[in-house]
Amino acid sequence: MERDDLLRKLESLAQLDTDAVRVYDEALEHTTDDEVREAFQRFQGEHQYHATTLADTIERLGGKRPDLKVDLAGHLADWVTSMRSIRGTQGALHAMETAERYHNRHYDEAVTWDLGDADLATTLRRFSDDEKRHLAFVEDKLGKVAATPGTSR
Repeated sequence: MERDDLLRKLESLAQLDTDAVRVYDEALEHTTDDEVREAFQRFQGEHQYHATTLADTIERLGGKRPDLKVDLAGHLADWVTSMRSIRGTQGALHAMETAERYHNRHYDEAVTWDLGDADLATTLRRFSDDEKRHLAFVEDKLGKVAATPGTSR
């Protein structure tokens, strides 16, 4: 993959994780279940870590460090999460299920990139695994069976 293309894709992932941090803020405002709340706080921290790590990687590869602020897509996701979360913990879980499915699709794609950088490939696989774990938790709390990799629901 060409360097400029890779930098754009990494910035897009970093932005996705930045937006996720804000979406978790909104979900946390409406979550009353302690177990869900603790998991959401942990997942939010992981998204922040992903965004920071990806920004560091962009710099390491010679790109300009992205200015990671919630963008229009993040504000839209925040609004949707807010509307769904009004119903409390269940609504927040449903909103985060949608968000984590979206994140999983992006990271599933990222792990297929032809990188030529073993460390970055390992990082993207680890982040993809984090996203799968987030979704599995949410689906479990919603009483659903997690979809197996390679299947759709």
